[in-house]
Order: sequence, then structure tokens, then C-alpha cells
Amino acid sequence: MASSNSPNRHNRVVWRSILALTQKTTNTVTLGTLFWLFLAATVVWYWWRAKAIKDFVLQAARQYCKSMDVMLLDDAVYLRGVWFKRDQDGKIRVWRRFLFDFTSTGEERYTGRVIMLGQRILHMELAPHRF
Repeated sequence: MASSNSPNRHNRVVWRSILALTQKTTNTVTLGTLFWLFLAATVVWYWWRAKAIKDFVLQAARQYCKSMDVMLLDDAVYLRGVWFKRDQDGKIRVWRRFLFDFTSTGEERYTGRVIMLGQRILHMELAPHRF
């Protein structure tokens, strides 16, 4: 009979140990943990939003190059400036400057520029180039 009690006693000790560990770890949501979770969520949100804006600018640059009869190179735009400026209504918005490369002859590379304020494209231009 002593041998049959031994596994039960061992199981009770194991379960008590597991229960003690879970009770200690369930209340570990601290202010520091919340801070790091919030910071990680903010970084993910910023990355996702920046990618969406860059995709929007890339599509606009493609259309602009097509309308100007030049070819967009590398199928990419590059963020080269970020600042805060006021729009026409006086609200502070994020100002962004993107650059892209294009060619008109297939031999030389030129730079184009896209200026955004908030969600709107304010200006697009191509550097002087050969036709």
C-alpha cells in the first residue's frame, strides 16, 4: 500500500509546484510591461502607416512619369525629408519629401521629387532632362 501512495504523493507535489508557479506569474502585468507593449505597438503602427504612404507616393510617381513620357527607374521612392508644417487651414501636418529616379532616354539617370503635406501630394517635379 505504501508503494501505491507514492505516485499520488509525487503527483500532488508536482501539481502544487505548478499551481504555485502559475499563481506567481499571473499577476506580472506591471507598468513597465505595459510601456514596452505600447512602445512595440506604436513602432508596428508607424511602420505600417509609413509603408502605406510610401506605396501611395510610388503609385503617384508611376502615373506622373507615365504622363510625362519618362520611365521610373528601380520602381522605388526614397524618403529624404520629414518636418511639421501648417496646411491652408492652419493645422499642423507632417511634411514629407520623397525622391525617385527616372530616365527619358534610357541612358542617363535623373531625379524627381514629390512633396506631401499630411495625406495630400502638394507638388511633383522632374529635374531638367533630355528628351
